[in-house]
Amino acid sequence: MKPFILAHRGASGYAPENTMKAFALAETLGADGVELDVFLTTDGHVIITHDEELFRLTGQKLITQKQNLKTLKTLDFGEGEKIPTLAYFFDAFGKKFSVINVEIKSTGLRTNGIEQAVLKLIKDFKMIEQVYISSFNPLHLIRFKKMAPEIKRGYLIWPKNRTTQQNFWIARANPQTMNLPLFWLKQSHLEQFGKLERRTWLWDVDNKDSIKPELTPWLSKSLGAIITNYPDRLRALLHSQN
Repeated sequence: MKPFILAHRGASGYAPENTMKAFALAETLGADGVELDVFLTTDGHVIITHDEELFRLTGQKLITQKQNLKTLKTLDFGEGEKIPTLAYFFDAFGKKFSVINVEIKSTGLRTNGIEQAVLKLIKDFKMIEQVYISSFNPLHLIRFKKMAPEIKRGYLIWPKNRTTQQNFWIARANPQTMNLPLFWLKQSHLEQFGKLERRTWLWDVDNKDSIKPELTPWLSKSLGAIITNYPDRLRALLHSQN
């Protein structure tokens, strides 16, 4: 089975990340799905953006989770694009992608209710089959497992955070996938997570020069999904391997 090609924050190599323009381009370029990031606004809307602070994306020094939707909608997220809500995305693209990876950005030890808000949208738009919930914070995955065990979960690994790499947290979250950055991938990791019956997903794969030669054979046979800013380049690379 070939790995899914997921457009990282949409086709963000070509369009402003996490915008409707980037998601539309991902579809045009033949991505199997998309990866996107979500926060909860102060007035209860699930919005799609990556950063906890908005200066990089908008030039405004604002804390994402401390804003309401009306304020966020006044900002330019690049090329005139406005911030989308998850509801708006599901309505426009929910049935156009095979896989939608919704990454919940961390709220720390406590929750602000984002899990419940995301779950409601998944059920309202009948997206249970397509959606994977992922997070670097295992507590979000654990909460989601308790609320809706039928929805698939992906455990994001950041190599510098050794605490969350412990088997204790992996067992508690019980994810279907382990999501690793390309620079950290080793054959031993693929074998390790394979023995745990977890599919490995890989992110930050953008061109053949970023891939270690010894890992190239694994791209087409041992990965569940590959997340890239350039879905067309990745598809061409996999095609050339075949």
